[in-house]
Amino acid sequence: MDASKKDGTPVPVEVAITVLPDEEGREQLYVVWRDISARRKAEQKLMESLREKEALLSEIHHRVKNNLAVISGLMQLQIYTTEDEKVDGILNSSINRIKSMALIHEQLYQSENFSNISLKENILKQAESIKDVFIADDTPSVKLNLELEDISIGINQAMPVGLLVNEILINAFKHAFKGKDKGEISVHLFEENSRIHLKIADNGVGFEPAEEESGSLGTTLIKTFADQLEANLAMENSQGTTYKMSFKRSEVKGSVASYNI
Repeated sequence: MDASKKDGTPVPVEVAITVLPDEEGREQLYVVWRDISARRKAEQKLMESLREKEALLSEIHHRVKNNLAVISGLMQLQIYTTEDEKVDGILNSSINRIKSMALIHEQLYQSENFSNISLKENILKQAESIKDVFIADDTPSVKLNLELEDISIGINQAMPVGLLVNEILINAFKHAFKGKDKGEISVHLFEENSRIHLKIADNGVGFEPAEEESGSLGTTLIKTFADQLEANLAMENSQGTTYKMSFKRSEVKGSVASYNI
């Protein structure tokens, strides 16, 4: 509350009221008024500093997102100058990985809380974006089934999760439905027993054991991102391909640049 000096100047004060008995046993109220001007000023400076840091973080994530978009654009221009389909495929895969990272930074820029990223929102946007890339008249019709709980995690886990989802979905769209007219991809996200569970499955042609063991870049990246999350990862090849992953929520701070990709 505020009190006033003799000249009418308001002063923030803290009031403490104590009930104590007097010499005759009657209860008396003892009131102590304490000037907290210095503490109030310190709190204001702290809040101003916090707002400045939040604005700076927001600007950093915005610029990172824009820089990633520039890199992606340059790679797209490179695609237009080459007639090598293998090179096109490599560049397109890299562009999608860059878009996945840019999406994380876009979420952070738009968020009021820089410590949490919505996995549900991230997976929804990624799945629709990747589906749009692979839609063409001569490609199978693929239906997306998404069952996603609203789960938020920090950027140090959100980045490898986003990249892992990107790799699995692209592999499914590119390879799962060869020779088929249509297909289905399902993504299930939920939290149970203090662990986050992610299941991505398709009803496509599956993969041959030799293909999985060949060490393709996509497979290597999936395993690398799972290792970064210290996740349990299992792959099944029954009536399509299924990836099951679970990991414990981590509050570890630091830079995602420290990850080895």
